[in-house]
Amino acid sequence: MPRAMITVRDLRQQAGIPRTGTEHDAIVRLDIVAKGIVTFSQANISATRREAADLVRSFWIIVDSGTIVTLKPSR
Repeated sequence: MPRAMITVRDLRQQAGIPRTGTEHDAIVRLDIVAKGIVTFSQANISATRREAADLVRSFWIIVDSGTIVTLKPSR
């Protein structure tokens, strides 16, 4: 799981997608499960691993396509 976190974080940075740092941030969720701060069921751990794999695939597609995400401040 730690390797998936590093890969997701690095790919997200390459794509220009900022982190939120909230519990809705995938990296935060992956970190919580990886560190075992809270005891999770096997089903929850499996779901988190699938989410990590999906994020890696998705971010590789974005990075490989050359797409860079830029955010504009809202008014």
